[in-house]
Amino acid sequence: MSVSRAHSLKKLFKYSTLTGAALVLLSGVLLIAVRFYARRETEARIRITSPNGIHAIERIQLGGVEQWIQVRGEDRTRPILLFLHGGPGFPQMPFAHLNAELEKHFVVVQWDQRGAGKSYSWSIRDDSMRVEQFVSDTHDLVQMLLQRFQQPKCYLVAHSWGTVFGTLVVARDPQLFCAYVSIGQVADFPESQQVRYQFALDGARRDQNEKALATLRRIGRPPYPNYDQSDLLEKWVSHYADRTYPNISPWR
Repeated sequence: MSVSRAHSLKKLFKYSTLTGAALVLLSGVLLIAVRFYARRETEARIRITSPNGIHAIERIQLGGVEQWIQVRGEDRTRPILLFLHGGPGFPQMPFAHLNAELEKHFVVVQWDQRGAGKSYSWSIRDDSMRVEQFVSDTHDLVQMLLQRFQQPKCYLVAHSWGTVFGTLVVARDPQLFCAYVSIGQVADFPESQQVRYQFALDGARRDQNEKALATLRRIGRPPYPNYDQSDLLEKWVSHYADRTYPNISPWR
């Protein structure tokens, strides 16, 4: 290769690298701008301007652990609606604006449960991540809200994992609640895991999916001693749920 040709290729490589870096930088700036615009638009759309309204994100103590709640409503004298998110670890505070219509009729409280979202901390003890502790945290939060807003009862809405301890809270202290609304109620978790495994296994056999069959046979039937096996099962359950029910998400 001649010296001039090598020099030309070197210059081309240099300009290509600079152009690529500029495009990456421009894309990053564009994404930041779009995110900023979308956030401002959402904030403007859901802004609470009523004189008796409330919009706050607050730090509280539940069960000796620092946790966070979001409180929103156009009239602070309206009934309280406490939402127990699913997961575990799937807080709904970032998606609260999707249910902003509820804030016209309730004081809506979104709670990042211990270990989730803003309430995450390395200092939380492993032995406190138990259903009974979540029941206790919920009970304390309900009492706190009722006292603060001078209400005799509140509405409790729970999703998926939230229904596991939400039903226990309501069953033990029904006098604290106007109503309990469950979304994706968990009735028998061990049995539901068995059903999920069989669903994935049947799908893999039907499709003669050797990769899925090998994984499912290797991990065996639930219960599992660690999260990795559960995660592998979830992968194939989601795969066949999406194929079997393309327009809904029955497993969420």
